[in-house]
Amino acid sequence: MPFQNGHMINDGRIPWNKGFTKETDKRVAEYGRKGSIAKKGIPFPKKLKARHSKIMKRVMNSPDIRARISASLSGEKSPKWKGGNSQVYGIKIAFKHYPAKCIDCGSTRNLHVHHIDRNSHNNSIENLRILCSQCHLRFHKVKTNGVIAI
Repeated sequence: MPFQNGHMINDGRIPWNKGFTKETDKRVAEYGRKGSIAKKGIPFPKKLKARHSKIMKRVMNSPDIRARISASLSGEKSPKWKGGNSQVYGIKIAFKHYPAKCIDCGSTRNLHVHHIDRNSHNNSIENLRILCSQCHLRFHKVKTNGVIAI
């Protein structure tokens, strides 16, 4: 989110509390009480801030914590998850299932994942083939001319 004059811009999203008041919604009243210290401008004590910062650095740099955070945000748990239909997901599946070499010429350089039905969202293993860049280009030229090569 971009910042403007010290405030975040919401990029067109509607805030959860739009239209609510302290009288109509207890969550708004609760937030007003919790956030009151920050709103009054009471400074965070420097000693406490430095201590807190040291503790958080030690905790966040722990390999165990970093591994747990990484595991909690990977795959379907990631906010960027698109149901396993991305091209990256297809590449991972193909290279996990097939050997890393072109099925046509056997080259191990400049490998591509080819979708047989030309639908990049169809990442079923039956639809994926590993080809080098030259064979991939040749396949698409042959396929375009009306001859099915693979």
